[in-house]
Amino acid sequence: MPADPAEGLDADGFIVTGADLVNVRGPYDAVLADVRTTAETALGSHLHGLYLYGSVATGQAVPPSSDLDLSAIVTDAGAVETCRRLGAELSARHRSVVREVGISPGLLDDLVADNDAGRAERCFLKHYCVGVAGTDLRPGLPRCRPDKAIAREFVGELAPRIRQFTERLDAAATPAEVETVAILVARRLLMAAAVVYSIPDRTWTTARAAGAAMLGRHHPAYAVQVSRALAWVGPDRHADPRYVPPSRAAVRTLLADVGALVMCDVERYLASGD
Repeated sequence: MPADPAEGLDADGFIVTGADLVNVRGPYDAVLADVRTTAETALGSHLHGLYLYGSVATGQAVPPSSDLDLSAIVTDAGAVETCRRLGAELSARHRSVVREVGISPGLLDDLVADNDAGRAERCFLKHYCVGVAGTDLRPGLPRCRPDKAIAREFVGELAPRIRQFTERLDAAATPAEVETVAILVARRLLMAAAVVYSIPDRTWTTARAAGAAMLGRHHPAYAVQVSRALAWVGPDRHADPRYVPPSRAAVRTLLADVGALVMCDVERYLASGD
């Protein structure tokens, strides 16, 4: 996802982003209209609200390499699988415009829950999303100042994801499949690094390039490895002089070294009760 140049903190420490419906321009407006109609038809009364986020919402998307990312707030657990199916169908339908249509389902009960996970979901909805269908909850949500608990929820559980990535890497049968895993790994770890180091650095970003730079400052010994990983996720990566086609060994090393490092720093900087 291309970085949002407007993301950061305002003078009072609240999150700001560039997410706005006015940023949705052709050819994405036609795709979004189809997604809206398809989701409303398939989910019916179980769809509480549909929200757009990511590079299309911030005006940074580049067709056809960018994703169209949406969050669907639903009222029934059975609708979760429907959202995943719709994402696959819509991705195939609009492959010439977007790399993927991703519909991340979330239950309304979880969103309004009085816990850290619910608070983080509301923070994300308030600052990173724009409503495109159903009930838009954002106007009634409070602005969010990021803290350790919010950051930890944004990072999520890294250990199971690293295990999943390792399994996919082991199963990869071609260089193209290895590269696909490498991109997923680099995206996840660099975004996590951006959020983790935002806390000690007293800033706020989810940008992968910022995450790579911050990780390199906190752990200079890994700067070259992280720079190489950043090149894997660039939209014009094959033209990037830093780009080295990811080998299975390089991806495995990134998972083992940087993955473990970021997990340790989650505990170091985001531990509750400090």
